[in-house]
Amino acid sequence: MFGWVETLITASIVLLCLASSASGAARTSWPSLLGSREAFSPELSAAIERVWLEPTLSRTIIAPSVRAPLDVYAAFVDTPEVTAAAARFRKIQSYEVRVLDDDRYWGDDGEGARGIARVLRREPRRRIFLSQGEHTNPFLGTIRGSALTILDLELQDGRVNPRLTAYVSIDNRTAATLARLFVPMLGFIADRKLGEGLRVTSAVTEWAVDRSGGFCNWFAHEPLPQLQRDRILAALPTCAMASRSSTAAEQDLDRDGGAQSKVGAEMGSRAVHGELLKLGVTVSQATVSKYMRRPRRPPSQAWRTLLKNHAKDLIALDFFTVPTATFRVLFVFVVLSHGRRRLVHFNVTEHPTAEWTARQLLEVCVYEETPRYLIRGRDQVYGARFCRQAATLDIREVVIAPRSPWQNAYAERVIASIRRECLDHVREASTQNPVDVPRLPQRDADPPIAGQGRARAAQCAATCSGKGGEGSSRRWASSRIFAAGA
Repeated sequence: MFGWVETLITASIVLLCLASSASGAARTSWPSLLGSREAFSPELSAAIERVWLEPTLSRTIIAPSVRAPLDVYAAFVDTPEVTAAAARFRKIQSYEVRVLDDDRYWGDDGEGARGIARVLRREPRRRIFLSQGEHTNPFLGTIRGSALTILDLELQDGRVNPRLTAYVSIDNRTAATLARLFVPMLGFIADRKLGEGLRVTSAVTEWAVDRSGGFCNWFAHEPLPQLQRDRILAALPTCAMASRSSTAAEQDLDRDGGAQSKVGAEMGSRAVHGELLKLGVTVSQATVSKYMRRPRRPPSQAWRTLLKNHAKDLIALDFFTVPTATFRVLFVFVVLSHGRRRLVHFNVTEHPTAEWTARQLLEVCVYEETPRYLIRGRDQVYGARFCRQAATLDIREVVIAPRSPWQNAYAERVIASIRRECLDHVREASTQNPVDVPRLPQRDADPPIAGQGRARAAQCAATCSGKGGEGSSRRWASSRIFAAGA
């Protein structure tokens, strides 16, 4: 149980000014209830003696009786983490308890008090604890103290009568003085605080023995330490049966559900939908597809992240059409570098083919550093010949989604600039009359080449030469758009 373990650590300290004065009766140097002093370490023996011989206060609290078996109540006393979890579930208290080992527990009451309780002795009807904790308040600061607690369990007429005797030692002298001053007036408040843990344990015990309370169902699904779970199951055999049944049912459900979902994934939603209709189950195929298990895929970065991380190694390719004055259609091919948003290559043809497009990619690599990635659309002009050329140049193609021009937004933007600043003012007649457009970015005739782009492209040109379309392939000496003579 958490209550008397943690409340004893904290309540004696938090409400240290509300307790009664220490008894003046003379005591022996060592409590006889603990047996031999040699059974404990020197440090632990010294802490016990200090609390036993020089307590700041001592209180005896008799809690209301509980209609429950003695072994069940004792099981919740010995499993404070289970008691605290059940109290949170029932919204009785919001204590937090962690098991450090079989005889030590850490607890926090959620109001600034925390500490560690150690079980010194376990007997069939008695438990003895040593608690050490602290509490921080705005008036007295951090107050530390220790408590020696003796919990006696008396069984009478089928009811458990718990009695708590606490010896508290407060390290802060101011707090200890206040505790002795205000004892006669407000001692009942300290009794209520110290008895709060006993009330929590009694409420959880009554819920556990109530057949309609649902404790066993909650206990079967709550993640708890195995040692504490075994202690509760030893005292409540009915919960042991419910726990085994629940575990077996969950394993069968997981096994059957996983097998059915795996079979369904292999069959497909349409086949599963058909089988359900044969069985007389009326459900839509969309519903079947919604609840089928989908295969796990490795996480991938978003499109915007891809463009940001690989901007220096990306080029974008795109075509756009230009109607001429003689009612023909010219296809303009542009290549844009993502690093500086620079137009690095363009060409014009009336009949674009995969071989012609592959030749343009080769020219880009001759006069520019070979990129790692290229972004292109899904047009058939990027055929098998183009894909082989890209693979030869060690360029990875990134194909945009269908009807998603926004994924190639930079190329679309430069095309819009060309249309707005150049083509909206002239009408093209043929591909034989070039007119310089100084507005477009310029490139030197023979720029410096970095990396192995020139060597790799030259090797590819020697092994993979091909004829282009009607449009003449050209290096970009000065930016041109083919238009009618001015």
